[in-house]
Amino acid sequence: MLDFIRQEIGERHAHQWAIHNPGAALAGGEQPHAHLMYSERTVDGIERGAEQYFKRYNGKHPELGGCRKDSAGTEERLLETRQRWAEVQNAHLQQHGHAARVDHRSLADQGIDRAPEQHLGGRRVRQLAPGQREALLERRAAEDELQHSQRALAPFNLSQYLHALTAAAQQREQAEQAARMAEARAYCQQTLNEFRAELAQKAEQERALEAERAHRQRLEVEQERPQRPEPEQAPLLEPFPAIGIGSPAFAERLQAALAKTMEQLQAQREQSPAQEPPPPRSQGFDMEP
Repeated sequence: MLDFIRQEIGERHAHQWAIHNPGAALAGGEQPHAHLMYSERTVDGIERGAEQYFKRYNGKHPELGGCRKDSAGTEERLLETRQRWAEVQNAHLQQHGHAARVDHRSLADQGIDRAPEQHLGGRRVRQLAPGQREALLERRAAEDELQHSQRALAPFNLSQYLHALTAAAQQREQAEQAARMAEARAYCQQTLNEFRAELAQKAEQERALEAERAHRQRLEVEQERPQRPEPEQAPLLEPFPAIGIGSPAFAERLQAALAKTMEQLQAQREQSPAQEPPPPRSQGFDMEP
């Protein structure tokens, strides 16, 4: 009951509920049932007293009127509410281990071909004769047994079963196809990486071979180039012969050596290209006498 109230009403409507468990007038034993009453007026967060709460709603000035009504009395909404109550009740019956289930639909909608039982109430049941009570109880037992048999022998829904099998097969096929695609993508990526690595390795080998060929060509060119001998340079001055300073022929030999040296310098000057004369010396800094 609390789950249904939280789901359907919550804090949106003023409500009151109670659970009764009187004895069953016809079959005896316990007969638990619940009563739930709630106001159709929706709480909107505006503080109102009890008198203003049930006044007519004021659309322009809601604080001056009562709460707006949210009527659930249409047939469609009533059936939806009955269905949600049946779902909550059956969930709790299953949770607590009860085999009984409730169905919010009419007997005709359930496919049960019988007239609904008329509610008698406690006062009218007490007025029945013992034979009438037994007949009513036998009828109930027979109807329950027939309903149980009909549920057990309900025709197999082949179309629904085939639809479920087809959906499961499609899901499996999609999963297998996705796995194959993933495997194919991984293989292609691995192959592409290996191909790129192979290309990079070949390019590195080509660069190494090209560098080696260039080095060999440079060596061959250097080996084929003729070696030019360095020209020998004649000494500018011949060494003076060893002459004793005190010798009488010192002056003559010195003059002969100087003359020969001047001849050699003149010959070298004539063989070498003409050179530009040296720049004139500055007169301002001439330190010679």
